Amino acid sequence: MTSAQSLQEKTAMRIVAPLTILAGLAVAGLLFQSHAIADEDPVVGTRGYVVDSQGYVVRNQFGDCWRSGQWSEEVAVEACDPHLFPDRAEAPAPQPPPAAVQAAPAPAPAPEPARVEETRVLGGAPLFALDDDSLSAEGRAQLDQLMRDVERLDEVERVVVVGHTDNTGEADYNEDLSQRRAASVKDYLVEQGIDPTLIVTEGRGLTEPVASNETREGRAQNRRVEIAIRGKEIVTH
Repeated sequence: MTSAQSLQEKTAMRIVAPLTILAGLAVAGLLFQSHAIADEDPVVGTRGYVVDSQGYVVRNQFGDCWRSGQWSEEVAVEACDPHLFPDRAEAPAPQPPPAAVQAAPAPAPAPEPARVEETRVLGGAPLFALDDDSLSAEGRAQLDQLMRDVERLDEVERVVVVGHTDNTGEADYNEDLSQRRAASVKDYLVEQGIDPTLIVTEGRGLTEPVASNETREGRAQNRRVEIAIRGKEIVTH
């Protein structure tokens, strides 16, 4: 080797050595910067990324993970490539099925009202004074009791009031008296709330005795007022 060649080689080595040192310092500085970023948000790497001695993915100065030559979507991690992992809404927790609603039992059908007919016989002597068609206090009390009994009916369809007398006096007179007494009973029933169009009155005088007119007791029984009430009653038993 000539002295000139030896001098050139020494000069080249003097130049290369500082460049090598500078490159090493640059890489060390870059790695230091990458480690600093990794320390802030360390990511455990896979074979798809470059990792440091602690196993964390190395990032560049922009914070991006360094991919290795083995990188693929299958080995990507979400912290490095979040665009490959779109947000997924968490599936809602399963809800228990709604409790079966039991249908309320059908109400029992309302009972059909039964048709009833009742006849009350009110004594004539307590109802009216002798030879009079005005109701006495006793007569009004008897009719008040009748009205309380009628309240149990769901519907009143018809009321028939029939007056009767004994055989004292003329037949025509007794027939007229029995009609007037029946009308007085009707008027009182209307005052108590009975529809007047439902009330029918009759006077039969002495034609329908229920006892002998030969005795005082028999004649008292014949002086009477019969009240027949027809209606509907709801039977609950």
